Amino acid sequence: MNNKHLTKIIIIGTAGNGIRFMARKFLELLSAHDKKLYITYYFGYDSTVRGGNTIAYITIAKDKEPNGYIFNDCDILLTFRENKLKKFKAKKYIGRVYKRGNHIEFEELSSKHFKNPIHANMIALGYLAHILNIKNAKLSLDPTNTKAFNLGFNLAK
Repeated sequence: MNNKHLTKIIIIGTAGNGIRFMARKFLELLSAHDKKLYITYYFGYDSTVRGGNTIAYITIAKDKEPNGYIFNDCDILLTFRENKLKKFKAKKYIGRVYKRGNHIEFEELSSKHFKNPIHANMIALGYLAHILNIKNAKLSLDPTNTKAFNLGFNLAK
């Protein structure tokens, strides 16, 4: 993690992208990395069964518990849906962002390397872990998700 005292992250996807699983694994990773962090997490989704919006808001603080769970301005916005970026403002954009930042098609990478787009969230998680300088933290994943995580981590180098 950087030396900044507060980091706000938004992860956006659709139903079926595994955003909730990814966010929970990210929290597990953060807790293993530094037990002294204060972390808030809010997960929101709309009522659409397939194709609905799924958003995870994560705030990481070093000194004191952060206040507020939902925000539109953040440090990092990781998205699987480019069309949902209009209301958000980020210092760093990652994922399906086109001309805004680090454009990475995580689903295409997953399909290419694992013959299935389902591991896109773990590739994205590995990428996020690397840019936040989270190294050597233990994460409980099955072997394929571990490979996907490592792919994303190495992709960010």
